[in-house]
Amino acid sequence: MNRSISQLMLFVLLLVGINTAYAACVYDGYCDRPIQMGVSIGNTPSLPYIYTGTAGMRVHPFGIPGLKLILSNNHVLGAVGPDLCPNTADDFPPPATWTLQPGTHDLGFDPGNDPDYLAGIVYRYVPLEFGLAAANQVDAAVAVTTPSLASSSILDIGQPNPVLGTAAVGMAVTKSGRTTGVTTSTVQSVNTTVNVNYGSCGIARFVNQVITGGDLGASGDSGSIVLEQGSNTPVGLYFAGGDTAGVMNPILNVYLALGVFVDSDTSPTITSEADLLQAARLQADPALEVLKAVQARNQDAIMAIRGVTGIGIGRDETGSAPAYVVYVDRLSDRLRSRIPASIEGTRVRLVESGEIVAH
Repeated sequence: MNRSISQLMLFVLLLVGINTAYAACVYDGYCDRPIQMGVSIGNTPSLPYIYTGTAGMRVHPFGIPGLKLILSNNHVLGAVGPDLCPNTADDFPPPATWTLQPGTHDLGFDPGNDPDYLAGIVYRYVPLEFGLAAANQVDAAVAVTTPSLASSSILDIGQPNPVLGTAAVGMAVTKSGRTTGVTTSTVQSVNTTVNVNYGSCGIARFVNQVITGGDLGASGDSGSIVLEQGSNTPVGLYFAGGDTAGVMNPILNVYLALGVFVDSDTSPTITSEADLLQAARLQADPALEVLKAVQARNQDAIMAIRGVTGIGIGRDETGSAPAYVVYVDRLSDRLRSRIPASIEGTRVRLVESGEIVAH
C-alpha cells in the first residue's frame, strides 16, 4: 500500500494540536496525554468483544526520525472486531483503524473514534500466517502517533537504551506491561520453534523465538518490550506464554520486519538499516550458529511428536552446558520415551510449559 510522506506528515500535523499536561499513567486505566509506554492499548471497533494489549515502545522509521510510532503486536494493533483476529485492521493511509488508550476491555465499552481516547492510528502490521507449516518470525505492528500523544518513556522503567540488544541464555530481563506491571525473568532458550494458540483464530508456528520463565507476563501484557535488566536495552517483543514460559520475538527481527528502530530521548547509535545489520553481525556467536544448524536438521521430527510445543537452544539442568530445550504441554512417560536424550551429541532437556497461548 502506498504511504506517501505527504499523507503521513499531514496526519502528524493534525495530531500535534492535541496536547494536554503530562501526568502519571495507570497501567490498566486512562492516562493523560502523552501516555507512557507499558500501558493498556487497543483498537476500535472491537465489538461484540472488548479487549486490550500493551503499548510497548515508541519507535521511528529509518530515515524519518520525526515520525513517531507505537510498537505492539499484530494481535493487538492489527486486530478489530468482530473476531479480533490478527491481520484484520485497516492500516495507513486513512481511513485507518484508530488505536485507543486504554483498550476497550479496560474502558468497559467501545467508544468508537472518540478523540478523548485517541493514542494513534494503525500504520502497519506484519501479516501472520496460521498453521503448523508457517514460519512466522514476529507478531508485530505499529500505530502512527505524535510526542503530544505518546512519550518515549516506559512506565516505571524509564527511557529505553537506543542500541541493538540481543537476548542470550541466562540473561536477566524485565518488562513493563498492562496486566502485571514491571516483572523480571531469565532467558531460558533462544532460536526456539514454538506453536502458539490464538484461540478461534487458529494456531501459528513461530521460528527463532526467545523463551523466558513464565513469570514475565500474562494475558494483556502482549506488546510489552522486554529489556535487558540493568541496561534497559530492548531485546524482545513479548506476545505469548504458557504456565512456565514467556515468548518474545527477538527485537532485531522486529526492527527489520517493520523498518524501525527504538525512539528515545538520547541519541541512537543506529540510524540506518545498514547500521543495524552491521551491529547484528558483530554480535553473532559462531558456537550458537553450529547448534542452530543441528537443530534445523532435527526439529521437524521433534515437533511432529504429539504433545511437543517447542524446541530451542538453552542449557542443561545444571546450567553449565548447552542443551536443546524441548517444551511439552504436559510431561508423560510416553513423551519421555519418544523424545531422544540427546541430539547429535548435545543433551536434551524437557520443560513442561503448558499450552503456549497469545497473551
